[in-house]
Amino acid sequence: RVVHDVWAEPRAPLISHGHQQGFASEFIWDGARDYAGLLGTELCLDFWAAVPLHAANGYSRALLAWAVEFLSRRWASGPLLRLAVCATMALVRLPAALQPEDGADTADAARERQDALYNLRVECPVK
Repeated sequence: RVVHDVWAEPRAPLISHGHQQGFASEFIWDGARDYAGLLGTELCLDFWAAVPLHAANGYSRALLAWAVEFLSRRWASGPLLRLAVCATMALVRLPAALQPEDGADTADAARERQDALYNLRVECPVK
């Protein structure tokens, strides 16, 4: 259980530049830029006390399997790896229409495809 008086003054997990220069300065380094996880720890502990790990994992894997199947059918493609080796994320091959014609690709072309997919509410890194 989280002790509430500890939350009165959260400190960065290491002493680095910005130490004792205020909350933002202590947490501005890349490893701690987002302190939402720190602020949500108590709620997270409550969640894991209420939901068994095997149930959460089962739900995540079932949702992943459904999403991979959905995208694979919709895009007439398939996963790049077997689901048995995936935990909570998977790679699904892009549709043929989005593949470069000559097999060569550029960073700009990949970025354009990624932006086009994002506009269709598909968030994925295209490499």
